[in-house]
Amino acid sequence: MNNRLGARSYVERAGSVLEEAKFLYDREKWNLVVRRCQEVVELALKGALLWAGVDFPRAHDVGATLRRNVDRFPEFFACNVPRMASLSRR
Repeated sequence: MNNRLGARSYVERAGSVLEEAKFLYDREKWNLVVRRCQEVVELALKGALLWAGVDFPRAHDVGATLRRNVDRFPEFFACNVPRMASLSRR
């Protein structure tokens, strides 16, 4: 699988998990909403790293990897890396 297809797969999975989080939100399952939203962030950021051709660590927090590779992203994305890296830790 090439990087672009892998990236698309991760982002699509993030979208599916986000839909699940919305479903759980409507049912006031707050602990599960938080978990699913954390998973959405992780999947989306890993998808972005794949898109940029960066191997990511097999860990939940990819913030440091994002920061180290900020130059691989377009400006509209790169300018938001500090915030996204921060969200990756939470």
